[in-house]
Amino acid sequence: MDLVSVIVPVYNAEKYINICIQSIVSQTYQNIEIIIIDDGSEDNTAVICKNLAEHNRHIRYHRQDNSGVSAARNIGYSMSKGQYIIFIDADDELHASMIEKLLYDIKKNNADISVCDIKKVESSIEKIENKQATSIELYSQDDALDLYMRKNYFEIGVWNKLFKRSLIENIRFSEGRKMNEDKFFVFEALMKADRVTYRREPLYYYYVRPNSATKRGFDDRWMDNRYFAREIYSTILREKNGLEIAARTQYILTLYYLVLVMIRSSAKIDYLTEYESIVDEIRKISLKKLSINVKTKIGIILLRKCEAIFYFLHSS
Repeated sequence: MDLVSVIVPVYNAEKYINICIQSIVSQTYQNIEIIIIDDGSEDNTAVICKNLAEHNRHIRYHRQDNSGVSAARNIGYSMSKGQYIIFIDADDELHASMIEKLLYDIKKNNADISVCDIKKVESSIEKIENKQATSIELYSQDDALDLYMRKNYFEIGVWNKLFKRSLIENIRFSEGRKMNEDKFFVFEALMKADRVTYRREPLYYYYVRPNSATKRGFDDRWMDNRYFAREIYSTILREKNGLEIAARTQYILTLYYLVLVMIRSSAKIDYLTEYESIVDEIRKISLKKLSINVKTKIGIILLRKCEAIFYFLHSS
């Protein structure tokens, strides 16, 4: 049986880590190793994780100085031995058959990445119901990239994806970046993948926490979204120009989303230089052939032509 490495970066997750790890330990596929990377937690996370490792031979625990989730994931990968790799967030849960089904899909279809649907859970007391797969889809590299960039297909996170080790052996998470680093990791993996499977079955339970990055308002970290959107666009122009429209779509939508976040969180005043720079960048990007919905397109056109009215509409 192939070994699957489950890498779990953790930071101050004493309230969640035990439930997360138990959902991994309870997987129907048992040939796994669980690597917990503690990114310098300051609560009781270390005590909980050490206890879990002491009582389960599948679990290894490693602590590092606080260096960010990307560094933790990279360390976890370097410690792993599995032929397949999956990265899990410490405050989420897995359906009991998630790893078994993703591994089945990736092997049956000779794919490089297998993906499943997620279920967003707003509360820990919310009832989790799993629906059977409605379909298992198979995509070529170009089709997968096109859907990923144009429609955020498959989700941008790494946590609902099983990767062949050989696919990502030369890919690492960008350390020093704090948002969208997993989006770029998945993009780089898709750039190398020949085949991608997508199971339309929610096997990953993503908990929407009040202290998540997207819930805490705008700060410097959000600018990483712009950085990675540019990186994706420039990479496509250099290596796969036929997907330029898809790359340009994700580029302008990312910038547009940043503008909305800045306005709605009242961050424009504190980040006026960045705001004006992003708006200017949006004005320079061609809208030709972009497949975006009408409401968003009207919003972008209004922002480009009459920013003051756009700001008034979205700040009130």
